Amino acid sequence: MSSGIRIRVESPPPRRNVVAERVVEVTDQVYIDHGEFMLLDWDGGNGQAEGGLSPFDLADQARSSGAWFLTSGNVAFIVGEYGFHKATVFLERWDGEPPRDEGWAKVVDATMFLSSSVVYVTGSGFPPSGRMLNLQALRQEWNVRASVRPLRNGPTDEYPPDNIEEFRMQFWHA
Repeated sequence: MSSGIRIRVESPPPRRNVVAERVVEVTDQVYIDHGEFMLLDWDGGNGQAEGGLSPFDLADQARSSGAWFLTSGNVAFIVGEYGFHKATVFLERWDGEPPRDEGWAKVVDATMFLSSSVVYVTGSGFPPSGRMLNLQALRQEWNVRASVRPLRNGPTDEYPPDNIEEFRMQFWHA
């Protein structure tokens, strides 16, 4: 004897052309000295994965290889086009791979292990501003897309020169 109850299970429709969305953005300014600055995890070297390069070793590798963006556990080393200046940096967390943006002069994709997943930028010899991006996932490997673009033709009479280039780091789960 049948109870008359029918159960119908439907699958959700397939998602097509889903575009990732930016979840949060932090805008900061960093003093760049000798054309270099770093993106650091709040844990610094304490949470670095085994075999990761120190910030100093990463800087040496960037200088010797000519790379402008290199990562290791908890640190990324970034080289700009100009010596001493102040640059704007956008740190963004996305819910998937962000769309490509053609408005940037150089773009590189990398992966990066972050132990605390709270990141900030700092120039050598200058304290960080205190602005941080919380990626909200401990001990994770992240995809990061780094971009840079010039805003002017070079340094100005301002001291320190300001707004001559800007950087963007976009993070999403690896």
